[in-house]
Amino acid sequence: MKSKWILSIFNAIPGGKAIAELAFNEDFGALHRDVLGFRFSSPAGVGGGIDPTGRFFDLFGHVGAAFDIIGPVTSDNAISTIRNFHDCKSDCVPFVCVTHKPRSVEDEEFLKDYSDCFSLVYDFAPLFVIDLSDPMLEQDLVRDIISAVLDIRFTYEEYKPLVIRLGKHLQDNELDSLTDFCRMNNVDALMCCSDHMVRHVYEHTNGRLPIIGYSADKKGSAIFDMLRSGASLVSLENELQRKGLFYITRIKRQLAYLEHNGKLRTE
Repeated sequence: MKSKWILSIFNAIPGGKAIAELAFNEDFGALHRDVLGFRFSSPAGVGGGIDPTGRFFDLFGHVGAAFDIIGPVTSDNAISTIRNFHDCKSDCVPFVCVTHKPRSVEDEEFLKDYSDCFSLVYDFAPLFVIDLSDPMLEQDLVRDIISAVLDIRFTYEEYKPLVIRLGKHLQDNELDSLTDFCRMNNVDALMCCSDHMVRHVYEHTNGRLPIIGYSADKKGSAIFDMLRSGASLVSLENELQRKGLFYITRIKRQLAYLEHNGKLRTE
């Protein structure tokens, strides 16, 4: 992975973060976005398991990423992951991606995995993604997991936004049903894996539910398609790993150009 190799070098050498800041970080005021109560420096962040343990979170802020989706995190590695980023001061906004342990096979185990992990990380992160994209999860179980983590959130004094990540295996009617369930139960945003999903959710909700796009598509144009279709934020994944850290700067420059020419949806 090209990006991880470069990140490891900048993390290891003295003054590496300052060098990364000078080499990669460009700020475009027109790209700033207010989403979920947070100010993001642009719509472009890092996802796709690029930073599973939070080790590079601080550095991603220095290279210009607006956010970092840390994880997937389970109850087994939650504490060690939190230690890697909790005390970092960065313009990059952290999401913690909560998921289940690979050994889970029964509904009760899935519920316990998500509930335990969410409880462990709640005090230590500002934003959460609950990854329910696994095709093994039946719709009724997905609803039960969402209800369980929302009940846990209710027990804390501080309200923190919750994003539900849905899988590409869902049919449109299933997506509509889960979207309606999320809206009725005060889920703060959805994470969608394709331009079709983004557009469908945006139209189904009349743009009233924030959407974060993520794509395994190797074409960089998928990022722009999602933003035009209604996504508020989009994570960089495969292309970032393949092309390296300058890809963040390149995407931000292209987004700034599109923004200047009125070719991005920003409402």
